[in-house]
Amino acid sequence: MANLILPYHARRDTIAYLKTQALFRAQSMREVELASVVKQVRPYLSLCGTVAPEKHAIDFYVGNAIWGEILKRYAPDQPLPPEVLNVARDYVRHASVVSQRLMYYMLLIISRESRHAYASSYPEMIVNHGSDFQATIAKMHGHQSMAAKDIWLNNFPKMQLGAYADAVSWTFHNAGFSGGFGGKKWAAIADVFKGCVGGALSPEMLTDVSWALCHNGGPIFNKQMTYDLYDSYALKQVLDAQRAGQIPEYISDPSIGKGYVTSYAQSMADRGKLMFPGVWGKTVDWQKVQEAGAVQSYQNLIKKTVAAKPKGNVYYIAHDKYVPVITKTRTA
Repeated sequence: MANLILPYHARRDTIAYLKTQALFRAQSMREVELASVVKQVRPYLSLCGTVAPEKHAIDFYVGNAIWGEILKRYAPDQPLPPEVLNVARDYVRHASVVSQRLMYYMLLIISRESRHAYASSYPEMIVNHGSDFQATIAKMHGHQSMAAKDIWLNNFPKMQLGAYADAVSWTFHNAGFSGGFGGKKWAAIADVFKGCVGGALSPEMLTDVSWALCHNGGPIFNKQMTYDLYDSYALKQVLDAQRAGQIPEYISDPSIGKGYVTSYAQSMADRGKLMFPGVWGKTVDWQKVQEAGAVQSYQNLIKKTVAAKPKGNVYYIAHDKYVPVITKTRTA
């Protein structure tokens, strides 16, 4: 026994062990009773408060960027250096908190929105998903949003979570809705939730895709539950920066307001840059962001980076380097 050597994956200081955490596991939750989920959601809602979605998106993506770099540099069974391990653990811990909020939020908003289904779809709904599911929707029908949420929490159908996710997805795909409610965009939101419940998506993957989800009126973060009302420009800017791999730069760029940068995000960015020098710059390359498929225009920010060197060519600053954009020599 004294000579027994445990395999590396049993060590808690490896990537392999960290990947056993729930955040990374795409596993089915279909047989979980909806009642047990609601039992957790109720006290959560009374304690969680609200948070700006932009803050949690930045928190998630800066940790995710560093985690990605760790995955590139270390083998799954290789013991991680202490600071690398601490940063990785902080990502797993904080991303799990972010993911839990998102999953509860998605369950609540798709459940509440389903109340807008036309009553004419009820007979088919009963055939496909049972009278208990239909009865819950009928009880919410015609009520304002917050009242409908409370009705759902007190009258949820007696179903397993997988069957419930199927039923809500079916409702948005097949039931009739008036303009501006339900329909295909809500079906896409429900399908992401269903994918996580069914094991097709891990909580980390659900978190990654959810920031960009939109319903008929825009991003999903306007339902007055667990999240503050989103800032349209800022949220899209964060997602555009993420698409170009620029979240660490976004956090440190002095030209960007820090209203949505939490102390956690700032600390993670600083620690990541100390661990992996040269991977991330100090400022956002807005040209790169634009070229990566940005949904907003950043020409004004690109122009702000234009500078001139005395008696030389005209340059713009990108990642602390002068890049020539005009070959004609300045004369003034």
